[in-house]
Amino acid sequence: EFEAEYKLLSSTFPSGIFDIKQFLEGVENLMIELINARNKGDARLILSQISPPLLKTLGEVFEKEKSEKVTRKIEILKIELMEISEFNAFQDGTAKIKVKILSQQIRYAKEGENIIEGSLKIPAKFTDFFTVERVLKNKMHSWVLTAIE
Repeated sequence: EFEAEYKLLSSTFPSGIFDIKQFLEGVENLMIELINARNKGDARLILSQISPPLLKTLGEVFEKEKSEKVTRKIEILKIELMEISEFNAFQDGTAKIKVKILSQQIRYAKEGENIIEGSLKIPAKFTDFFTVERVLKNKMHSWVLTAIE
């Protein structure tokens, strides 16, 4: 489905290969790090892996949640599916990829000892979309998270 984009993206790597499996593993690791940062309420923990506008937005969300005295936690139990839903590679050496992630998670919010949202024990299925971007000609930069849906 994304053959032209794959070829263009692959041509920017010294090996001539864009390893999709390795890319998706990187997105999975990013999701785990993002959840850890959210659970700790500190967006700076993923500073190098996130775009400045998204970092600002997440920082504001985390601070708002802290001020509400609500504890929010997320735990991924299983990732059921990761697939590329949009794939854009451009002649200028940039790429933008949207990844659909289906997972089973425990998500809850507590106020004091009272569960006000979700469950501590019952998993639910969630669909998340992560958009990552990269300037390919600059080998020092890696993929950066620019949007979460």
